[in-house]
Amino acid sequence: MSTAAPISLYLPGYDKGGVERMMTNLARALAHHGVRVDLLLPPSASSYLEALPPGVSLHHLPDRGEENWLDDYCARHSPRLLLAAKPGGHLRLLKARQRLGLRVPVALRIGTTTSAVIERVRWPWRRRRLRAELRHWYPQADRLLAVSRSVADDLATLGIEAPVTVVPNPVIDSRLERLAAEPLPARPDDLPLIVAVGRLSRVKDFPTLLHAFARLRRRLPCRLAILGEGRQRPRLERLARRLRIAAWLEMPGHVANPYPWLAAADLFVLPSLFEGSPNALVEALALGTPSIASDAPGGAAEILGEGRYGPLFPVGDHRLLAECMERLLRHPPDPADLREAATPFTVERSSEAYLKALELD
Repeated sequence: MSTAAPISLYLPGYDKGGVERMMTNLARALAHHGVRVDLLLPPSASSYLEALPPGVSLHHLPDRGEENWLDDYCARHSPRLLLAAKPGGHLRLLKARQRLGLRVPVALRIGTTTSAVIERVRWPWRRRRLRAELRHWYPQADRLLAVSRSVADDLATLGIEAPVTVVPNPVIDSRLERLAAEPLPARPDDLPLIVAVGRLSRVKDFPTLLHAFARLRRRLPCRLAILGEGRQRPRLERLARRLRIAAWLEMPGHVANPYPWLAAADLFVLPSLFEGSPNALVEALALGTPSIASDAPGGAAEILGEGRYGPLFPVGDHRLLAECMERLLRHPPDPADLREAATPFTVERSSEAYLKALELD
């Protein structure tokens, strides 16, 4: 193990989501390259932290007095770099560095379409303030990393004048095939299975998928499973009953291991209003599952090779989505071609890109 100073991944607000899984994947991979990694997490953090290698250390952020703790941490450990991976930590870390007078380089990982997030803020004055804050603070980071070219280009539309490096997410590792081989709950029949994965929120736009599925079922018997939980569940269940598709819809909630579902699926659909770099789409492709995505702001179109590896449909267009679903179910592409689309997102390729972008190689 390297005795050099660590790089520190700053993850306040740690949850069990995609960012946390990507950063723990990255930590493991960097340790494999001989880079020491410190994970700066709240004490409640537990997901994805099992069996960390010797080169990865946990440091718990305090509930209060975080700036003093950060000052002390930097004095004791002299990190080579602080990387903030979630939006909630970006400005906190940059402001803390300025107030404390720290000389540690700071990198920000931009994981979503920032302008779309801002547009969802209710109050116009708050949207203006957020844009102004980002224009002021983001260029003060030593490095800006974006998970897709679309996410990087979006920063320029906000007037953020700073170089941005595109670094793919570390999604695919050696565990994927093993997890995908675990048994799936017993199926009621052998109808084609369509799968979607994501938080049940407005951003994921599952109503469009339900309308498309109802339209598709008039022409082709099939089933739909939406894996995830969220506040939109009652609305989606009501819509399914109104469209008379509830008998062919499964909504099992959060599934700890979704990969048997993705591997068994005849089709994966991503209908989101916007994304950053959708990991579930990458995982479906890596398992050879035919996939469709909305042509929304974010990285989905890039992952699908602008339509080479799977069709794109206009956001909210359930009629065209239904047509694309029927076409892929009747004429699925070669799984080997789909797996090719996922290769930039292996942990090995991504960690090498991080090493280069952060000048750690």
